[in-house]
Amino acid sequence: MSTNLRTIKAILYRNSMKNAGDKYLARTSVNNVYNIRAVCESACRNASRGANPDAMEYFVKTFFEEMTYLIENGEKINTGYFSAQANVKGAFNSPRDRFDEERHKVEVAFSTGAIIRRRAKDLKAEVSRADNFTFRIRTVFDAQTKEPVDKLIANRLLVLKGEKLKIVGDDPSVGIYLVHTESGQEIHLTASELCENTNATLMFFVPDLQPGTYELKVCTQYAGSTTALTKPSTFAYSRVLYAY
Repeated sequence: MSTNLRTIKAILYRNSMKNAGDKYLARTSVNNVYNIRAVCESACRNASRGANPDAMEYFVKTFFEEMTYLIENGEKINTGYFSAQANVKGAFNSPRDRFDEERHKVEVAFSTGAIIRRRAKDLKAEVSRADNFTFRIRTVFDAQTKEPVDKLIANRLLVLKGEKLKIVGDDPSVGIYLVHTESGQEIHLTASELCENTNATLMFFVPDLQPGTYELKVCTQYAGSTTALTKPSTFAYSRVLYAY
């Protein structure tokens, strides 16, 4: 293995599984979700690549469309980074049995390619801290397009996905906060204003906002059990959001 290991940040969380004892699990501390456009913009920030996001996004989407077409024709894809192929699931009763939508389905399976596996061997984890309880906003996306977003558009339904998100508790501070970076003004949304409020999902309509950058925060007394936390816990989304 290479002695030049690249480092990925990780946080330790207590393993909540039964009989786990005093054990901890590591989770990466950065979990931003990048769609095709975001990856292209990230790549093009390096000027030496000599490309622009629009052109790169067009050709990447063209590649994936053609790849999907080939998979639907029964071909197997192997890019070196991943492989993909369609598989028919379900048992057939005889050689004359035919595909039945009630008993059978077609799934597309993806697996890690040799390039990614080789590069993963050159990664090591650096533990930055240990937390007893996992509070995290993993991604924010638009309910209509199902795409990750960094733009706050009034009256659009926004979905937060993560761990231990549920807004509970009688402390008046609990809720979702949109904090205007420039002025410090806070928009506070209470649990009653949410369309969905669960451990893994929060959903709400974006209010009218003044233009600028915003920090998204969640404040809750949720403790994953019937007993609420004595004091609210506040945690923020790792990415900046924008209103225009």
